[in-house]
Amino acid sequence: YLTPGKRGGHQMCIDEEAGRIFLFGGWDGERDLADFWCYDLNRQQWDCISMDTQSDGGPDARSCHKICFDPKTRCLFTLGRYVDVDSRPNVNLEGDFWKYDTVNGFWTKISNNTQLDGGPELIYDHQMVVDSERGVMYVFGGSTIGPDPSQTMYSGLYAYDIATNVWRLLFSDATLAGADGDRGGAGGSSNGLRSRIGHSMLLNPLSRELYIFAGQRHKDYLSDMHVYDLDTGAAQEVSGDYSRQGGPEAGFTQRAALDADRGEFYVLSGLHRDRHATHDTVKSCLWCYSLRDGRWVRLYHNANTSQEYWARMADVEPRPRYAHQLVHCRERSALYLFGGNPGDAVDGSAARLDDFWEMTLIRPNPATILRRGLFQVRRQQFRELAEGGGNGAIGALAFLRGPVAAAVDHADPAESDEFRRLSSLLVFGGATDAAAAAARATALAPRRAAWGTEPVAVAGAEAAADVPTDSRLAGRQALYDNLLALFPLAMREPKDDL
Repeated sequence: YLTPGKRGGHQMCIDEEAGRIFLFGGWDGERDLADFWCYDLNRQQWDCISMDTQSDGGPDARSCHKICFDPKTRCLFTLGRYVDVDSRPNVNLEGDFWKYDTVNGFWTKISNNTQLDGGPELIYDHQMVVDSERGVMYVFGGSTIGPDPSQTMYSGLYAYDIATNVWRLLFSDATLAGADGDRGGAGGSSNGLRSRIGHSMLLNPLSRELYIFAGQRHKDYLSDMHVYDLDTGAAQEVSGDYSRQGGPEAGFTQRAALDADRGEFYVLSGLHRDRHATHDTVKSCLWCYSLRDGRWVRLYHNANTSQEYWARMADVEPRPRYAHQLVHCRERSALYLFGGNPGDAVDGSAARLDDFWEMTLIRPNPATILRRGLFQVRRQQFRELAEGGGNGAIGALAFLRGPVAAAVDHADPAESDEFRRLSSLLVFGGATDAAAAAARATALAPRRAAWGTEPVAVAGAEAAADVPTDSRLAGRQALYDNLLALFPLAMREPKDDL
């Protein structure tokens, strides 16, 4: 069946009640797109709503726009678009504003020009969220598009009343300039909240706050974070540079999603610039920020830049990217990621991605972590006992039925299947592990010097505790690496080359 094609700069939003993810527009490397899609989480299938929304009475092709969903009206709103510098003298630069009725399936143009209605000019790379309880949509930041491309102007924070169709400017760089002399340059505003592009903005419906962080302002990549109180209209700086407080590097086009029930949000990295570097880099990093204690935790990190590696891992983990899209489903406690520009496309190449991923966070309790560690240790003990063969097989079988079985979660199909397969070692010895041992040999090589020829004792395997063989060294190294995965990143050895 049909699925969305490769793209970056597209937009997604989610209707959690209906279990549907909407995707609209983007840039495929050669042109803007006007296709409109819906992914049904229950059927696990894409449906094409329209291959050309303009021909169906909706907006024209666009990228770097924004869409958001209002659960109360069950409408999807879209605002903004990017216009190429060379095309600006010849095209309409008015900011159109649309909504899509997801129940009845039709588009309505709310405005031909939001600026004339008291709203923002034509903008791109802004952020947009809906406070469904109060019926208000908030739009912050983005770069305005005018006939003179040499002028870089940023849009402020606007509130749009959905029921009355009224815009209100809450603040902008211009309104705050008199307080501290910030005239649109890279300096800060009086409350530290500077307008920007490519940032993140999340709305917490429980605390009625906006979280605004990261992005780009002129040539600066930002790593600040601010909280805006929707009821008082006050902005507070939480961090001027969270990269110095254990958080992500300063970034642009990273994507974020909030889990208000857990009191945390997730950030999937995009383009970023290390404070010691002068060029942009793209790494695959997933961060979690706790709203309760203000602490960053890096959940996942893979700095591999090998094309061959990512081609091999295409169905295992998402490769580094930017200009992608990420949504969170509270009902399923899952994140959904689609497309973007691959990490090796920072040179402006036309390469784009069309992969679609679901990620769930598994949060085992301490007892489960301890049991998993015990299972891995005892599994290696059993393998070494079984490797000896002969009369040792009887002791190995007893060890398998006793200590190993006690550490297995037999309700887990994968773990139970692995436990059952261990018995084959009593028949074939180490032969069934030969392929795995060979695959680990390369990883083992740097540590062989540290092992030397000293015996390594393993409880319950006294008869086999002479000089470790290559297969045992490989198994023990794999065990060590697997046990490290049970510890927080800060307590592990670095994965990157020093």
